[in-house]
Amino acid sequence: MPPRNYRNSSRRSRMPTLILGGLGLFALTAVGIIGTLWLAGVPLNPFADREPVEDPFMVRIPINATPIPAYARVDRSHLLNPNQGGLMYQKVPPQAAVGMSIVGVDQNGSHVESRVESIKNVDDEVVFVVTGGAEVRQGQTLSLGGAIMNINAIIGRVVKADKRAGLGFQESTFFPKGTPEGLAGATPQGMRAITLDATRLTGVHSLGAGDLIDLLASVPVGDTRAAVPATASEVELLAQNAKVLRPVYVRNEVTQSASLMNGASVSNVPKYEVAIAVAADDVIPLQNALNQELPITCVAHSMQPVQEDETALVNRSIDEVRVPVTVRPILAYQVVSRDAFVSSATRSIKTATISRREADRMDVIRSVTEALGALTRQDIPAGRYLRQSDLLKGPPAERKEADTSLEAAVHRTNTAGGMQLVSMLQTPEAARTAPSATAVGDRPAITTFIPAGRTAFAIPLNRIYGAEHLQIGDSIDLLASYSLERLRDEEETETRPDGTVIVRKSESLTPRTTQRSWEETFGNRAEPWFVASDAIVVAPVGFPAPAAALRAIQSGGNPQADRSDRMAGPAVIIAVSDQDVESFATAMATRESLFTVAFHAAASASPSPRRKTIAIAPESIAAYAALTENAWKGNRRSIATRTVATSDPRFADAITLEQLSSFYGRVLKNDKPRGEFFTAADFLPAGTAAGIAASARVGFTLLPIADREIEGLDAFESGDPVSILLRGVLRSPVTQRAAGGAGVATSIVVVPAVRIARASVAGQSILEIPNEHLTRLQAAIARSLTDRDDFEDRSHLVAVGIERRDDDVIVAGSDEIPSFDPLANVKTTQLIIGGRRSVEVYGGGGL
Repeated sequence: MPPRNYRNSSRRSRMPTLILGGLGLFALTAVGIIGTLWLAGVPLNPFADREPVEDPFMVRIPINATPIPAYARVDRSHLLNPNQGGLMYQKVPPQAAVGMSIVGVDQNGSHVESRVESIKNVDDEVVFVVTGGAEVRQGQTLSLGGAIMNINAIIGRVVKADKRAGLGFQESTFFPKGTPEGLAGATPQGMRAITLDATRLTGVHSLGAGDLIDLLASVPVGDTRAAVPATASEVELLAQNAKVLRPVYVRNEVTQSASLMNGASVSNVPKYEVAIAVAADDVIPLQNALNQELPITCVAHSMQPVQEDETALVNRSIDEVRVPVTVRPILAYQVVSRDAFVSSATRSIKTATISRREADRMDVIRSVTEALGALTRQDIPAGRYLRQSDLLKGPPAERKEADTSLEAAVHRTNTAGGMQLVSMLQTPEAARTAPSATAVGDRPAITTFIPAGRTAFAIPLNRIYGAEHLQIGDSIDLLASYSLERLRDEEETETRPDGTVIVRKSESLTPRTTQRSWEETFGNRAEPWFVASDAIVVAPVGFPAPAAALRAIQSGGNPQADRSDRMAGPAVIIAVSDQDVESFATAMATRESLFTVAFHAAASASPSPRRKTIAIAPESIAAYAALTENAWKGNRRSIATRTVATSDPRFADAITLEQLSSFYGRVLKNDKPRGEFFTAADFLPAGTAAGIAASARVGFTLLPIADREIEGLDAFESGDPVSILLRGVLRSPVTQRAAGGAGVATSIVVVPAVRIARASVAGQSILEIPNEHLTRLQAAIARSLTDRDDFEDRSHLVAVGIERRDDDVIVAGSDEIPSFDPLANVKTTQLIIGGRRSVEVYGGGGL
């Protein structure tokens, strides 16, 4: 029998079985659900990154997934998403494209360039509806809003600058199609790329790619080869508008070194370099500065756009004008070139702002092209603008009063601008025909600068005093002078009793004879002549000679040789009037003649009502000569004038310059010294013929006689009364008894009163003698010529001055000249003593 607490095993609890069965059913159900979800593609990992569901109805713009360095070619790897492997796009809602510009192909295959008006969704694809109704699918869009949509238009192009990741592409992002990658492709057309040591350039480390800069250097001024180099320097622009192609980067350079302890070792040395593009003409100056190890400074340009308020500062006022200014001097007679206006610091033409009114008044050149190829008339200093009058464009304009007539002289005196310097071509007619250089360096022929109606002569520089002050177009008078004193070498030889020969050399001045007065010849030392009046300077000192002639001058002879008697040195070309050609050529052929320049005044003084201009004799004019324009041609070419007060009583009767024309052709009554004014009383009545015969009076005879025939005659002036005496030694039997063989000195009056009609000129005087005394004087002259032994070849006749009285005191004789018979009153006595007969003569009118 089983125990009391014994239970049958079939009656155990089923709870665990139910629990296990429920858990198994739950697990089976869960697995089924999970598998179903897995098969449906539902993500079951809550910790995994979930990708958003891509909306196909989006505008997709290609962008680069990785940065692209400057000057690199875009390839497909730059556009691939590194995580997904596909192309990377920037997605934009379709509605944001409304209003953007679009370029693409429409549904008809036509090229479209328009603007997006609306968006359509066709099978989850964006379709752009443009102005006009045309539809462009997104796949047919080339660009949208400037962004390139076509991948093929991006791949293979070279970017201009570093491009960050995640940005779209525009046409401005790339260089033109066909540009190679690298620095060669990035170098602008006409420029050269150069890689420089960045440590040699100041200010380059802060620059980025694409920045525009100028490169400046301080260049030493002076002789760099001197023992002590010059400390002065000048800033020079080495390169302008250079472009930074690649900013400062580090390049490791492998170097090897060796030591006893460590042996050979290899190390990397960093090199800081920068790549820039410069103009082709700037490569050599930049390299020269680098070779000289000059400090170079980088000056960056402003890259900001000009604002509206800054535009007003740039625009010049309508009342001002900008004119070119010289940056370096232009010497006279040089060809004007563009380099004279280009600043070395800016490589551009230097300009200055002046008022438009001032520019019009001074006729300032406003463009460099107006002056290129022309010759400068004078030195142009640096910092000055050019005027039209500074340039040579043709022959000097002929002055209206260039002649030497009285009317011209009056006009020059009364006109304020009558004596202005001749200027170069200023009239439009002359400017149209003016010669000009066809290219920089060409010079027109010298004949093109010679005014019409004139002849030009070349005068050596050593023959003109004052030639260094001449300028082209100056109006001058030329005087030629030569010395009347000639230096003569004298040599005296002495032989002493001992046979010694002593030679003594000395120099003495030998005067030459002249017909000029003592005052005109400066004490008979020199004689001046007027050879040209109103001459025009065509080519003064410094005018460039042709190269062939210059080479011939430099290669011929010793330049240090004595050139006092040679026509040496650069020539000065002067144009003279045709009437002065002969006198000018004669002066050129005269030995030791010196030309002196007489400058004309720039302008004459304005006439005053309280002063008048009177005419004065420019040189001594002999009496009984007709007053003409050529009366003083040898020493003057125009009337001389003097300005006096109208209230001065001394000049009350003086003939003014305007009145003198009415006296042309009249004969002067008396000598007119140089500088003395004219009066009406100085002239003989109108119609009187010129010549000394005009002074002859009835009952008188004019006798020309050499001064040596009558001693002392050359000491008197015209109009002086004199008496002529005959002196001598009388020898006769009577004087023999009284004075022995020496004879008796005697003197008689031959002519008691004679007037000097013309004083001595060239050793000859003219006497006005009463007719009754003329033959007596001639007999006395004959006696004087045949008997001069006792007077050592001196004349027996002598002129003595008497009291100056009125002309009426010298009483005129008969109209006819009587004969002189020395035997007219001779009386004879016959003496007969013994068988001897003799005749004694007494009286007579002999001399």
